[in-house]
Parts: sequence; C-alpha cells; structure tokens
Amino acid sequence: MNAMDNEAEIRKRKIYRVTFIGFVVNLALSCFKLAAGVLGRSAA
Repeated sequence: MNAMDNEAEIRKRKIYRVTFIGFVVNLALSCFKLAAGVLGRSAA
C-alpha cells in the first residue's frame, strides 16, 4: 500500500465517521422532538 492509498483510506474513514456521527445526532434530535411532542400533548 503506497502513501496515496493510505491517505485515501484515512479520508474514507473520516467521511464514514462524520456521516455516522451526523446520523446519530439526527436520530437523537428526532427522538427528543417526538418525546417533546408527546409530553406536550401536541395535536400536530
């Protein structure tokens, strides 16, 4: 594996990590929003 392959692999891992973190944050916010709606007795 040469240096360019290694850099590409590191870049790919960072992209996957950021994507996964974004997914987890969005999931947490969605759960919070749902809970707030249920607890606030929203009719929406």
